[in-house]
Amino acid sequence: MPFDSCDPFDAAWSAFVAAGRTCGPTPGARRAWLRGRSDYLVWVLRVNGPRVGDRVQAAARRLESTIRPVPPADLHVTVWVAGFACDRVRFDDDVDPAVIGRWRSSLADAPRFRVEVGGINSFTSAPFFDVVDVDGGIAELRRRLGAHHDELRFAPYLPHISVGSYLDSRPVAPLVAALSPLRRLPPLSVAVDAVELCAFDGRVPGAPLRTVHRVELSMAERRTA
Repeated sequence: MPFDSCDPFDAAWSAFVAAGRTCGPTPGARRAWLRGRSDYLVWVLRVNGPRVGDRVQAAARRLESTIRPVPPADLHVTVWVAGFACDRVRFDDDVDPAVIGRWRSSLADAPRFRVEVGGINSFTSAPFFDVVDVDGGIAELRRRLGAHHDELRFAPYLPHISVGSYLDSRPVAPLVAALSPLRRLPPLSVAVDAVELCAFDGRVPGAPLRTVHRVELSMAERRTA
């Protein structure tokens, strides 16, 4: 689905500046989300090379003790929010094991592509770096995944690399001042040659990603319409 004429990354930054305060964890929200489950599945692009890592660490240093940082090995772009791993579907955010097999098959011949990592940005819950889908590769992966299962999403999809998550509710003005020098940075071109289905333990804040399946993308030339 195309974005509105307003740049979505600029819109996200404007919303953050206007929000006034960050949003830390809500008491009881994690328990209500889990409903007795643990492993949550997401399709991701791992982007933990040194250039991206240096950029993320520069932002993390500016934020100091305000965030729970993402470990360098876990830097990623979320492609698709899958849901909870399960043997039997009970809730709307459970994933049928059969769907995982169909997903893997549908991605088998997806072509490799590039993305560009831009400047810093932030939601009220988490600071992030803009990711521009210059080749349309993320959109193609999402099209293929969406053919087999609906994504449970509460906001429009915006590709990004999270720096961390805010630890509490606090005024955004000092954060805006700290991050603004990193808002406009030259793009970093990143080659994407694989997409991974990863799991993390939803019971543990900041739990590491574990690769469940890795799909190597095809070296075939990308087709254009």
